[in-house]
Amino acid sequence: MVTCIPIWFVGGAIVGLISPGRTFLEPVSGSFVVAIPTTYLLVQSQTVRVLPTFLYVVMAAIGVLFTLIGSYLGERIQLGPAPKAAPAA
Repeated sequence: MVTCIPIWFVGGAIVGLISPGRTFLEPVSGSFVVAIPTTYLLVQSQTVRVLPTFLYVVMAAIGVLFTLIGSYLGERIQLGPAPKAAPAA
């Protein structure tokens, strides 16, 4: 799960960069769909080091959050800099 977090961040940023329009929620929903069975399989296959289920759920939530951050940043990079405000007269 620790290696998934940076990969999901980079994946979200790439999808945010290359997909046209405002699509930063699509990578988040995809990572959420992947996080559920991954967490379940990790909890069921613990053999050597037993961690509480809560920690696996927290790591999955952090991964989904980092996907959201990465896709939002990718979207912002794709849109370019924010327009400058007109000077006050």
